[in-house]
Amino acid sequence: MVKIIIGALLMAVMAYLGFAIEKYYKNRHGLVSDFYEFLQYASREIQFLKTDILTLISNFNSGRAGAFSKVLESVKESVQKGEEIKIDNPFLNASEKLMVSGFFLGISKSDYCEQEKVFKRYLSETESKLKQTEKQKKNNGELIKKLFILIGVGILIILI
Repeated sequence: MVKIIIGALLMAVMAYLGFAIEKYYKNRHGLVSDFYEFLQYASREIQFLKTDILTLISNFNSGRAGAFSKVLESVKESVQKGEEIKIDNPFLNASEKLMVSGFFLGISKSDYCEQEKVFKRYLSETESKLKQTEKQKKNNGELIKKLFILIGVGILIILI
């Protein structure tokens, strides 16, 4: 009886770990997807309405909640204070943090003619990152979740 309870607990722990890993990859893909969506929105707004970056962030964030909204709020505060833009998010790796901060630095330091080049560059970079994170979400997240669940069931069977 004790073996069955221990096996069931280990199976539950393994399944929980699998779901946690899958959630990490989903959040990571969601952040990159939101950044890509923001780039498209900002490109359209700046190109046609010549809106400044602080207004863009406020308009894009209105009615939104999530990890990328928090990143945008920290960027907005940094720009208002004139500080260096630092991205602090556990779901983004160092190159992605550098890409996001580089975009905001590039867009704030460039004139109207150069902004179009900045948008094209970062849209193409983000599109490739979006495909990469989608693949990672599918390959790593979903497969690891299934693997951990199967390991948990295997442990339960071994202990019985």
